[in-house]
Amino acid sequence: MITHLYRYPVKGLSAEALQDMSLTVENGLAGDRAIAIARQSDVFDPAAPKAVSKFHFLMLAKDEALAKLRTAYDEETGYLTLSQDGDIKLTAPVNTA
Repeated sequence: MITHLYRYPVKGLSAEALQDMSLTVENGLAGDRAIAIARQSDVFDPAAPKAVSKFHFLMLAKDEALAKLRTAYDEETGYLTLSQDGDIKLTAPVNTA
């Protein structure tokens, strides 16, 4: 029996508590770690994309201040909201280039 369900819409940031969620073998938990915030780098080439190390992205293990942020991802609109202490710091679409 599952009593608590969480997803991490942005890899390395806070979890979102979910009331319900559909799971699939192919896709797992929808929206979980669907977004990552890249560090400024010349490693990624959009003309020839390839996988890069997780160290090219922000993460709690290296960026402890991220623990102060709360995330909310709206799958329907594609908007991600970042807040700190209840104060919205950023709301932006993440499903477009």
